[in-house]
Amino acid sequence: MNQRTLRRRARQKEFAESTPRHYCMSCMSMVYEDDPVCLDCGATRPQSGWADIRDCLDPFLGRTLDGRYLITRRIGRGATGQVYRAVSFGVAREFAIKFIHAGADSSRSGMTRERLEREIEAMGRLRNPHIVPFYEVFELYDQHLGVVMDYVPGSTLQDLVDANGPLDVMRACNIVRQIGNGLHEAHEFGLIHRDVKPDNVMVELLPAGDDFIHILDFGIVRFAETAQTSAGFVGTPLYASPEQVLGQPLDRRADIYALGGVLFFCLTGRAPFQADTIEEVLKMQTDLAPPSLSEVSDGAIENPDVQMLVSELLSKSRYARPATLQEVVIRLDKIIRQTTHGSWDVSSPSGVHDKPRGEIRADLARDRETQESSSRADPSTGGHRYSTGIVLDASVVMMVAAHDATPLILLSNRHVVRVSEKIVEDLGVTDLNATSLTLAGGILLGTADGKIRHLDRGIDVFSDVRNASVNALCADRAGTFVFCGLESGRVQCTQTIGPEAWVWKPVLSGPPVTALTCDAKGQTLAVSRKTREVEVFEARNFRAPVAHFSVPEQVVGLTLSEDGYLIGVHMRDGTIAIYESGTCNRLILVRPNHPVDLLSFNSDSGLHTYWTKDLELWAENMQEDLH
Repeated sequence: MNQRTLRRRARQKEFAESTPRHYCMSCMSMVYEDDPVCLDCGATRPQSGWADIRDCLDPFLGRTLDGRYLITRRIGRGATGQVYRAVSFGVAREFAIKFIHAGADSSRSGMTRERLEREIEAMGRLRNPHIVPFYEVFELYDQHLGVVMDYVPGSTLQDLVDANGPLDVMRACNIVRQIGNGLHEAHEFGLIHRDVKPDNVMVELLPAGDDFIHILDFGIVRFAETAQTSAGFVGTPLYASPEQVLGQPLDRRADIYALGGVLFFCLTGRAPFQADTIEEVLKMQTDLAPPSLSEVSDGAIENPDVQMLVSELLSKSRYARPATLQEVVIRLDKIIRQTTHGSWDVSSPSGVHDKPRGEIRADLARDRETQESSSRADPSTGGHRYSTGIVLDASVVMMVAAHDATPLILLSNRHVVRVSEKIVEDLGVTDLNATSLTLAGGILLGTADGKIRHLDRGIDVFSDVRNASVNALCADRAGTFVFCGLESGRVQCTQTIGPEAWVWKPVLSGPPVTALTCDAKGQTLAVSRKTREVEVFEARNFRAPVAHFSVPEQVVGLTLSEDGYLIGVHMRDGTIAIYESGTCNRLILVRPNHPVDLLSFNSDSGLHTYWTKDLELWAENMQEDLH
């Protein structure tokens, strides 16, 4: 605490006897006429003297409320009102007072005051030190309400990050943990903040150097909405949940979403969405996935648990977010422990994978005996990685899994092959630039112009009216049911036999699809979208997902275990995660130190990855490494 602050607090008792009548135009705080410097900002008294309070256009500065509170400085202005520092004549203590315009209707003003007083009574039951309490409400003659609360010294989280740049993971998680702690207690009493943002978080630096967090404006937005609007959006667009933007009923998960935005801001120095207009930001909040932490931080944030947590907090669907902030606090504690010990449960990538595009290299031919005996570890990577003994004739364009866990591969020479028992089976050749591939009574190829070609029969069995790219295809083991996922966000389904053969029916809609998978019997369907959300459905009931979760990076591949109990997720950055499809519990998160072309469960739910190296097919039994 500096000397000016000590002197300012020491003179508070003087205010009741001699109220200052001048103010500092630099910081809008009251000063005595003979003060040589402003005790708030340090400005020197002008040669002409301090400005007279009577010339101030501010409606509240210098006013006394109820004969007890002198308004001594304007602190800030927000969407819901103006905030001032005040000194109490009764006790030598500073308070903050927020003035809210209650509207010209006196009956409405009285109703708003009653609601605020009920809120204050409810908040009085809270004992969490991170929530700045309200004490009382004044109704002013000019249709304003004054809400008295604790004055917190320090800077807002917004100002702290703006001045110093992004925070390190440890400090960011400690700050957000304290915010979550305070919000959780309020949520347990049925109170929702509705405007969690960096400007509503005060960071007080304790003498020992630790941050202590104070949450401001609890409940104010709800009453400002009643007083100022009859409909429409009220709050801060940069941190508003999709359901808040859409005007839907809110619960604690709206605050959970906003807290994810605050954590994103702490780690990156920016809000998840940025645009030139409020309307654009609001549309982004409902339609777009936020950028991943790895994109914005240029890889500086390596802990995948941090990335996963932010992604889940910022899920578009409230059901995919953590259910309570107690869960969030527990996960933040784990991240803090990891950061303290300098380790986390993931292997680092060995580099970016660029698929080979070269011509056939004759010297890669292997003797069959060598192929059959080559079950060895790759010396460059270590672990349980082995050559399948297969050398491909061309580089890989696309690799997907059949339900017997054998790779189905589209090569750069346009041949579609199937690899099984060290045999490469040529299934056909295509002239299409395919975007997706599956096996259903023959080869099906999806294209960028919205068509699905039956390669064996040489006909198109699907054509999208919007020409939206077929981004993903999957089928059950028998090839009876086929699903396709489109860039338009639609998922369509068809049967390949019977009277309904090749009659496509839309079953889902949403953001653009990136991957699809179903179990061997076609009873469970998993869908990933560009919003980085994954949904799991019963394939005969698409009214609501049985599971819904978010991941930190865009999904490029999905796989379900034989019984549909486990779902494997392959992300764009090479990270692999395994979830329980019914509970959304994440069981594994790992980043192999080799590139991955395909992730697939085999018949005993063993998880395998496949990739090519110098046109040779390699595989890894993930279960052996992870156990």
